[in-house]
This record gives sequence, C-alpha cells and structure tokens, in this order.
Amino acid sequence: GMGLPNMKKYSDYFEIDSQKGKGTRVYMIIYNK
Repeated sequence: GMGLPNMKKYSDYFEIDSQKGKGTRVYMIIYNK
C-alpha cells in the first residue's frame, strides 16, 4: 500500500468518510498531468 500520507500527497482530491457500523470509504481523485 501507499500509506495515507503518500495518498494525500499524490492525490488532487482526498476525503475519508468513516461511519460506525458501515465502515470507511476513501475518495481519491488523481488527474493525469
């Protein structure tokens, strides 16, 4: 895995949505530059 710090560093948009009993969703957008 990339690890959270690297994921944040290399993504243009980064969001974590964590809900008790439902789990965690990670949203990432990486634009081709």
